[in-house]
Amino acid sequence: MENFEEKLLDMLQKKILSDISKQELISVKYDDRIPVPENLLTEVYMSLDIDVIKKKLKERLEDEMADKIANKMITEYSNDIKQIMCNRELREELRSYMRGKIRKIADDVCIPEGENHDY
Repeated sequence: MENFEEKLLDMLQKKILSDISKQELISVKYDDRIPVPENLLTEVYMSLDIDVIKKKLKERLEDEMADKIANKMITEYSNDIKQIMCNRELREELRSYMRGKIRKIADDVCIPEGENHDY
């Protein structure tokens, strides 16, 4: 009996995982659907404020476009940086420039010996 229960449990687990992966865990046949009354749909549609819908659509589209533009720009910058870093001469020039800036920052924030600054 235990062998049957194990097989049944295994089979059920596989079926559930299969249905989830196919997104068919819950399915309603077309003929079994409950129709929504037409007058309800008409009433809901007539109560919509189209200006509010347009405003929300505009905001979402603006956000989506801003994200897409930013992602494209980031990709372009990344490609430019890769090209610069592939060129040995440009890479060394960039490193030299950065070392100078890092030294300047370090010098600006260093406290000379003998001075005591309590913050």
